[in-house]
Amino acid sequence: MRWMLLAAALTLSRGVLAADPSLYSGVSGAKVIDSGVFVVASGSGAREETFEYVQRTDGGFTVLNSITAANGTYRVNGRFDYDAGWNATGAHGNGYYEGVPVAISLERSADKVAITVAGKGKPIRSSAACAPSCLLDMSPSINPMFVMTRHYDFAAGGEQEFLWVGQDLNKLNSTKDDHVQIVLQEEATVTRPGGESMKLRHFNFLESIPQPNGQMFRLTFDLWTDPDHHPIAFRVRLPGSSAVGTVGVRKGFEELRSQLLPE
Repeated sequence: MRWMLLAAALTLSRGVLAADPSLYSGVSGAKVIDSGVFVVASGSGAREETFEYVQRTDGGFTVLNSITAANGTYRVNGRFDYDAGWNATGAHGNGYYEGVPVAISLERSADKVAITVAGKGKPIRSSAACAPSCLLDMSPSINPMFVMTRHYDFAAGGEQEFLWVGQDLNKLNSTKDDHVQIVLQEEATVTRPGGESMKLRHFNFLESIPQPNGQMFRLTFDLWTDPDHHPIAFRVRLPGSSAVGTVGVRKGFEELRSQLLPE
């Protein structure tokens, strides 16, 4: 499928985010259900991530993104495919490892994910467990994290665990046997410019990545969505850290940062 990503403006109508159906270039009948731009404005990870959520004609979904570093060191693109239940079926991307272009593929088959990194030299191949299911990631994209909130069981509540498989787009790093614990922290109402109110869900999850030395590297993520799963903001930091961490806010919602992360 041929596709392209373009920067998108957000509109807010009666509290519901609207996507521009003209942005997606693909199979006739596919529908853009959400589009926007995340901005990480400061720090070494400063970047913009343009994204689109597309419902395909087969009932499944595709998430497209393009990520550009603020310092110009990389620009990478990704595509994540899901079935009608938002279960990951595959992911493909174009990235850079130390200035060398690479093509990345994560293909789900039964209880395994085949990972291929093709660039200069012989392709690097590996596999990871995906049983009974898993979520696929290509860092530094944030959108696969938001897809995880669609799998959260609100009736059950509490902390829930998911298996994570990933391959970075901007460095040679794989994530395997990675379990994340996610919990719905709260549902709150925030005030938008002009006095309009908006409901937000705040999720928190801990990612634990096994290291070659047997240790675990851990990161804490905060995710904010509206009740219809539209991504609004995120934060990444070390567990227990008092630092603000890496913060990304969707364009058009910049004023929410002071409400979500007061200094």
